[in-house]
Amino acid sequence: MVDSPPPAQPVWCVTFTVSRENTKWERRCYAARETLRLLVLAALIGWFVTVRPAHPTQKLSQAELMQKVRSNLLGRVEVIYTAKGGPTTLVQGTFYETDAAGQIVVKNGKATELPFTASVYLREELEVKLLANKNLTVVERRW
Repeated sequence: MVDSPPPAQPVWCVTFTVSRENTKWERRCYAARETLRLLVLAALIGWFVTVRPAHPTQKLSQAELMQKVRSNLLGRVEVIYTAKGGPTTLVQGTFYETDAAGQIVVKNGKATELPFTASVYLREELEVKLLANKNLTVVERRW
């Protein structure tokens, strides 16, 4: 049977009373605040370690983005249009890392992708080439 906590006890305290062969055990389960804080802190640290990018995001210029498009070095691409229709459009995603000879760097049998972001004037030529990318996502922001 589960009892509701008396007014003197915090809400996070639950009292259980178990009866077995006329012997009663009363067990109070407390979620210690310090333990809970440590668990949340450990979870946040684990999340930050796994989510943070291995490489910092590179900010590309219009010319650098055009060069990556022409060289077919773009991996995942996201074009973000704003409802305001400003002069520039945000493009972000990943591009393939290359060595000094211009060859794509492969580690563990997989091409190395580096994150990028670019704020560019989306001319028709660039837009057509970006739309031809099979890993393109178009996002419309309403602000």
